[in-house]
Amino acid sequence: MEKIFLPRSINECLYHCIHQNDAIELIEHALHSQKKLEALSGIKSIDYEKDDYSFAVVKSNENLGGMTYNVDFVLENGKGWTALFECAKYGKYEAFRRLVQYGFDPYKTDFDWNTPYDIAIMSQQKQCAESILTHYMFHFNEMNEVLYNVVGNAYPNSTEILRKAIREKQIVTFDEAAREIRFSAIKYPLSYRPNWRNGKEMNNTAFHVAAIAKDYEKMSILLEAGFSARHYENDKRKTPFDYFKFDGNVKWLDLYERICKEAKRQQCSVEDYMSKKLIEARFHGSIDVLSDTLDEAKKSKLCDFSSCYHAIVQEAVSFNGKHLKKQADLVQNIVKSKNVTIRSKRFDALQRALCICNEYICQNNVLVGTELSLTFDKANRQLKKWLTAVDSMTIRLEREFRSKDLTKLKEIMYEAKKLLVISDEFAEILIRKKNKMDQIEYELHKTLMSAGVPEEFVHIYIKRLCSNIDELHDVRWLEIKNVGLDNKEQCKIIARNLQKRGGFDLVDDSKNEMKKFLNQCNLSHHLEVLSFAGFIDVEDLVDEDDLAIFDDIMTDEELHRLESSLKSFAEHHLVSKCGKKI
Repeated sequence: MEKIFLPRSINECLYHCIHQNDAIELIEHALHSQKKLEALSGIKSIDYEKDDYSFAVVKSNENLGGMTYNVDFVLENGKGWTALFECAKYGKYEAFRRLVQYGFDPYKTDFDWNTPYDIAIMSQQKQCAESILTHYMFHFNEMNEVLYNVVGNAYPNSTEILRKAIREKQIVTFDEAAREIRFSAIKYPLSYRPNWRNGKEMNNTAFHVAAIAKDYEKMSILLEAGFSARHYENDKRKTPFDYFKFDGNVKWLDLYERICKEAKRQQCSVEDYMSKKLIEARFHGSIDVLSDTLDEAKKSKLCDFSSCYHAIVQEAVSFNGKHLKKQADLVQNIVKSKNVTIRSKRFDALQRALCICNEYICQNNVLVGTELSLTFDKANRQLKKWLTAVDSMTIRLEREFRSKDLTKLKEIMYEAKKLLVISDEFAEILIRKKNKMDQIEYELHKTLMSAGVPEEFVHIYIKRLCSNIDELHDVRWLEIKNVGLDNKEQCKIIARNLQKRGGFDLVDDSKNEMKKFLNQCNLSHHLEVLSFAGFIDVEDLVDEDDLAIFDDIMTDEELHRLESSLKSFAEHHLVSKCGKKI
């Protein structure tokens, strides 16, 4: 059931009033007296079949005040109907006749190319249809027959005659005496009837004739004028489409029918519709839309029928070709640069290609086609991943190189070299970092060997004890002994030398561990004596088997306190690190 809303304008009121008993009075009030009509809700005065509406159209004493009744007003119901179609559907012939008197077009077609007469027939309003036929259709049989003969090439230059007759609304007559075609303006309400059947020739329509001849240009003119290829049969029960489909281009017919329908919806000619569509695609559409529109233009054959449209298409083709080539070159450049990037492991070439592409996109944003857009986005996402990896690695390199830990530096440099793709700038950073790492390694080797570490033991020392040149003084001589150097005195010498790297007057005893230890056991006043005696680190005291050597400087109570503290220190600091058993 069709949904009808309360009329919102005088034209909608005029459209709906034809269903009321006082329809003629309302039409006269509106169109003769030029007064307003209005709709009142809550009053049931409209009699639609099977529908229940609660409003009535009534007279208003107000003048139109600048408003006008539109004889071509089409209700927004998706059908393309004027009030005459509504009259025809419900058999309201008297309202139909009165509206025609005031300028309504009885030959106007809806979105499906039907006239009010066709709607009356389809709605089985036989009496109304007969009245429409009698008073409005017989008057133009002659002019429709001449048009039929024009389509059948009965006269020279028949295509030009047909175009002028249809598009310029000219009556075509044949002057027997002068043996030539004459034109005269169509006087309202006469017009050519789409799909008029010629009873003298098997009830063919003009479209049957054009379809049989496969005359695409005439078919295009007739389609635009509302002729149907599929709905009207002749005496052999064949439609124009039945003749055309065997040797004709059915895809063209499907396309042109759709184009004509869209043009009719926009109330313009096919050429105007196609021209506007092409111009819109040219200035506001992507290269894909423009290419599709040009493809449609080519398939429509409209260029063959109109020189003006052909010129518009040629300009668009030139513009499209230039940008198609440019975008294809950009896509190829990105793909090529990406391949170069993967082979060379340097993304600078891709970065440059994307910069060039981005500049084009910024200047021609609307025109960018799908292929270029997808290629650019995909490559840009990949580049961002590589850039992120390089930036992250750069930060990590800077952080690790501040520590001067050779083992960690080698690990981070190994990870950096495993990056799939890097920049030229990052490659230079790696070279600088490699040189710096080599320098750190050289200084570490030199320092260890200067401290007395045997050359063949340097590698083990770095790997198992300490690889950070700034932390060499923290290694205990017991740790050195534990990893392979059996000579205790040699281990002590190495540890002492590493502790004295700041100068022999500045002994670094593992972060003042001896001083802290003596403070904790309240023996700090013995620090100087112990240091001169060679006890630099706490582990020196732990390693001493006989603490009685300190009898001359410590009391028994101090010795006992020292022994107890050394045992606790060894358990907490030396067992796990040095492997010494207490």
